[in-house]
Amino acid sequence: YVYLSCWGKCYDTKCPLTTTPLSGSTCSNILKRKTYSLSDNKQLVLVKRHMDTFKVNNIFTCGNENCVPYSKVCNLIDDCGDGTDEVNCTNHFVCNTDTNSRVSISYIPISSVCDGQFDCLDLSDESSCCHRQLINSVSLKSSSWLIGTLSIVFNGIVLIRNTFRMKSVKTSSALSDKVLITLISLGDLLVGLYLFLVACIDAYFGHDFCLKQFEWLVSSHCSALGVVNTVGSQISLFSMTILSITRFYRISRRLSIPGPVKKKSCVMVAFIVSFIVGVSIMLSVIPLMPSFEETFNNALYLP
Repeated sequence: YVYLSCWGKCYDTKCPLTTTPLSGSTCSNILKRKTYSLSDNKQLVLVKRHMDTFKVNNIFTCGNENCVPYSKVCNLIDDCGDGTDEVNCTNHFVCNTDTNSRVSISYIPISSVCDGQFDCLDLSDESSCCHRQLINSVSLKSSSWLIGTLSIVFNGIVLIRNTFRMKSVKTSSALSDKVLITLISLGDLLVGLYLFLVACIDAYFGHDFCLKQFEWLVSSHCSALGVVNTVGSQISLFSMTILSITRFYRISRRLSIPGPVKKKSCVMVAFIVSFIVGVSIMLSVIPLMPSFEETFNNALYLP
């Protein structure tokens, strides 16, 4: 890189070599014996001596008086220790990572910038070109707002109405049906709430989601939103399944007359509600528990 860029053989590059004052301690990290020579421009030039012969200078002088060979200049690694061997290079992109209040600098090839993959830990290599959002499609954005809002409103109405009408139920079969339908409305309301909150979060982040997506994915808010969606889905699924089974059972016994609401039937309905809600919450929370983290892979892989 040094030879090609300094000879002007590379398009749109800058020669990384700079004039650095020399002293007796210069290059002491790699050269114990060294010889200085006066160059044509009346500046001291450092040359290497090897087996009683002098070789042309191919040593880069760092800002901290250390020295590295030209082969280690602009190689995406801070070989000098102060970063001066990578300062004037045009073949890389600088990543700034703030770790425990200390800023560490790393380098990636310039070809890795805006390639659709995050190579810097601070995601800065994609910040100027990434337009990814939580919901990318306009139709999905509109659907999330519309379905989420309608689901909350109408299922909320059904939920309130069925709750107040529960006392007027006369038979045990009607009570179980009413309770299961109410649970289905509750589950659908939670799913609608999930869609509505996702749309709100998408509007809040906007185009900044590209830089904050990993922070969001590992946040407790994202986990809580996933729990709400899973609980709602499971409640609706279990309730519809049990409702279908009970109705099939009643159809097979067409001659039986439904009995009145008794304490036993109330206890049975309460048990079914507790079972559905409890299992739904358990299935939603278990993947978030540390002991099951490896099983459900609740983590992010950063290359």
